[in-house]
Amino acid sequence: MPEVVPFRLTRDVVDGLGISGYEGTFIRASTFALAVFREEEDTISTFLDVLRFDPLYHWYSISDPYR
Repeated sequence: MPEVVPFRLTRDVVDGLGISGYEGTFIRASTFALAVFREEEDTISTFLDVLRFDPLYHWYSISDPYR
């Protein structure tokens, strides 16, 4: 069954963020990243489309025995 929640902030991750937990740097960095993604949506989409439709790159599984 696929994950319903796109991201799980577990206690282990919060402990790794240090004394401020998720209230400090994590929220500021996440907010900044989301703002940049929204402002540069067209640029990011164009870049990802180039990667997705590149005819020279083969998308295959690492476990593919025929690669």
